[in-house]
Amino acid sequence: MTDRPINCTVETVRAIRACRQTEIYRPGVFLAKCRPGERLWVREPIHLPRQVEGLAPTAALDIGARPWYAADGKPSRDYGRARMAREMPRAWHRMHLSLIAVDRMCLREIDDAGARAAGCRNRAAFAEHWDAVNGSGKTSISHDSFTWADNPAVTRLRFDWVDLPLPLPAAPARATQRGVAKPSEPPLRPAAPDRTPCPRCGVRADIGCEHQPRTEGAHQCR
Repeated sequence: MTDRPINCTVETVRAIRACRQTEIYRPGVFLAKCRPGERLWVREPIHLPRQVEGLAPTAALDIGARPWYAADGKPSRDYGRARMAREMPRAWHRMHLSLIAVDRMCLREIDDAGARAAGCRNRAAFAEHWDAVNGSGKTSISHDSFTWADNPAVTRLRFDWVDLPLPLPAAPARATQRGVAKPSEPPLRPAAPDRTPCPRCGVRADIGCEHQPRTEGAHQCR
């Protein structure tokens, strides 16, 4: 099984988590490689604590900082500017999409039902939203530019979404020249430490900081 990332806007994350969106349409061919049963881990816009604002997200992760997810609303003054979805390290992802169907189609073949599945009121609203994200002069999630009028080929992804408190396990080993590597039994999830961020500096409780001592308590993940 291949776990691929997918970059999502704040609006898309909110629509998925509210169960208002069950399909995603993307230009280009990268996600056309996906197959039903595979998973996509969601990258979304985040804010870093101001104390680590000058660091790259990966460096902030290494010292135990915890982000604010932009889809959860406006952050407090303790957090800095919004970071684009593609900057989010995998360790911070909190949801993944389990693919049900993947196919290719021309963009303007979408109907009102498809537009609603994509989180829009109707086909006209979908076309307006599409051009706002992928239109001429705009940088799309796939870094290409395709307008509704161009009627490009797109990949349609149908999915179920899963809230995920911990990163996904590693994908099974692939076949080698000496034979097929047998995947090991899926690892059991250990009890997770208290990851509550310090309200003053954002450092997790299991790391500890000058404002609060390190905690050893843990809770079982569901």
